Amino acid sequence: MKSIKEDKSIPVYGDGKNIREWMHVEDACRAIFKILLSKNKSFRFNIGSDLRYKNTYIAKKIFQIILYQKIK
Repeated sequence: MKSIKEDKSIPVYGDGKNIREWMHVEDACRAIFKILLSKNKSFRFNIGSDLRYKNTYIAKKIFQIILYQKIK
């Protein structure tokens, strides 16, 4: 955030084209809690959101949000 406020470039891993799956932390916690309460203790679970974005997309979104707040 400091880099954005000082109009410096944001460091992004590699070329920024890596795609990652994003999930809200509360959704992840809710899923883990359900699994802990589940009777299927021996099963394996994959928790995901199917929301996949390039790192550059996320960096641009963060920049837009902070820039918008800076203008207000």
